[in-house]
Amino acid sequence: MKIGLKSKIFLFTAGLFSVVLILLLGIQTFVLGTYFENRQLKLIETTIEEMVFRTIESPEPDKEIYRLASENSLMHNVPFVVIDPEKKFFQQLNTPPNNMLVQTESGEVYSLIVDGFEQDIIRQFEVGNWIEFSGFQVDEQNLRAFFIETENAYADLESTFRSSQMPENEIEDMMNEFSDNPVISQHGEIIFNNAKNIDAQGSNKLVGYHGEQIERFLMEHGIEAFFESDMIRVFDFEDSWTSTHNRLVVRPVFLLNDKQFLLISIISTVNTESTVSIIQEFYWVNFVVALLISFLATYIFAGRFSKPIINMESIAKQMAEMNFEQKVAIQSKDEIGSLAESLNRLSETLQSHIHALETSNSKLTDEIEFKTEQEEIRKAFVANVSHELKTPLTIMKGLIEGIKDGVYNDPSHLTSTLDEINRMEHMVYDMLEISKYEAKGIDLDIGVFSLEESVRRILNRLKPLSTKKGIHMDFQMDDGFVKADQIKIEQVLENLLTNAFRYAHEDGHVQVRFSNELNRTKCTITNDGSPIPEDALESIWQPFYRVESSRNRKKGGTGLGLVIVKSILDKHNALYGAYNIDHGVAFYFELETVE
Repeated sequence: MKIGLKSKIFLFTAGLFSVVLILLLGIQTFVLGTYFENRQLKLIETTIEEMVFRTIESPEPDKEIYRLASENSLMHNVPFVVIDPEKKFFQQLNTPPNNMLVQTESGEVYSLIVDGFEQDIIRQFEVGNWIEFSGFQVDEQNLRAFFIETENAYADLESTFRSSQMPENEIEDMMNEFSDNPVISQHGEIIFNNAKNIDAQGSNKLVGYHGEQIERFLMEHGIEAFFESDMIRVFDFEDSWTSTHNRLVVRPVFLLNDKQFLLISIISTVNTESTVSIIQEFYWVNFVVALLISFLATYIFAGRFSKPIINMESIAKQMAEMNFEQKVAIQSKDEIGSLAESLNRLSETLQSHIHALETSNSKLTDEIEFKTEQEEIRKAFVANVSHELKTPLTIMKGLIEGIKDGVYNDPSHLTSTLDEINRMEHMVYDMLEISKYEAKGIDLDIGVFSLEESVRRILNRLKPLSTKKGIHMDFQMDDGFVKADQIKIEQVLENLLTNAFRYAHEDGHVQVRFSNELNRTKCTITNDGSPIPEDALESIWQPFYRVESSRNRKKGGTGLGLVIVKSILDKHNALYGAYNIDHGVAFYFELETVE
């Protein structure tokens, strides 16, 4: 079964899209979860190292480490716990979310139960601020606070209850609950405010939930083992109740006052797994949508791409049947558009030739015209391929053979041979010069010189040529100095002046004119020769190019003079060109002027 171009493009592109999407889906399914876990672990490790650095650099590291733990717990929604090995683990790991840790001036640490106080007031109790507190002692460390005060904020539990319009009997019950317990009133400093932000409670509950496991873990490994180095250690453990995977990140902190802490963080994979699960579920939707869009886009693309090719195929079949009426619509400027244009030109050319053959009145005339055309093409081809070397070689060969056979005894034949040798010598020299420029093997010797003196010196050398044709010179030159390679620029001047003399009429005029504009000296050389066709002005700088289609050798030259001029001026980054004037042609170039 033949599969069309449109189907092939559609199948290939759609298949490629499908493979890419399936690969992305596989990566999303099997790699994304691991990547998230590792990325989160890397973030927590970086945060811990930054906390350790800021703690050590702080003037009060004992307080700073607790403040940073609280701050980063809120920021990352991951619990950061500070363990003092000199204190009981359980009390440190199980600070409830409605408690505030304070340290008295004598160094005792109490956990103040502050639930019941207004949340707006509790938020003003910043870590590091001083605090006055009174509370009922619940146990060795926990106090049920009924009065707290800090900078610009204080709260009384009974007043708070009354302002909330709580029934009187409930207020009495609340206040009498711990009335038999000892009352402790102290002045101290806030080292951890776990009740400051309700949003942090989920994170802190995670610590409390795993508190016993962490304590057991620390006891099993031995607290001293964690202080053997300051490296971060990561331990994986599985919750026995929920079978969820968790990571315990432990980093010892050594302070300059010989105080030591353990900085612990817990990374639970529950959030990561749920996030990845949601992304994966949504990714299936993306996969289906992307697949449908890719199929639709591929179908449209295949149709638009193949339509002009199918159209060209149809027109080519019509051309094979000698029907040249239909043309391909050119809708783009790329290779397909170029192919369509070529096919249209081919159709027009074939139609033109066939029409010419059909309308010819005489078969003999058609054959003569065809042979003449082919002969002209052959001559032009031979002339271009030989690069004008075959002609002088043929001439010399004929003269030398004639002299050898005794046909030529006149010394003038040797002179003709010598002329051809000289011409070939000049041609080879010019070709070598051009090849050096093309190979960038010519280095310029930049200097400052008088352009006027160079022109006069070259005109003096070319005086025999100008005298022979009776050329009249016209100068409009100022004594200006330019910055360039003098020898190379004089070669440019000699080639341009020789060209002007060669193509000027007998008893004609050649003009040399200087003009200064924007620190540039413009040299213009004109003659009163035949104008150059406008479409040939760009071609005269090509090797062996002559305006005369017959490549007339009577005017001399190798056909490489302007190529050398172009190479030298390109090497100088100079502006140059040629244009027709009334009854003549002008060549110009510009060089940097030196004041």
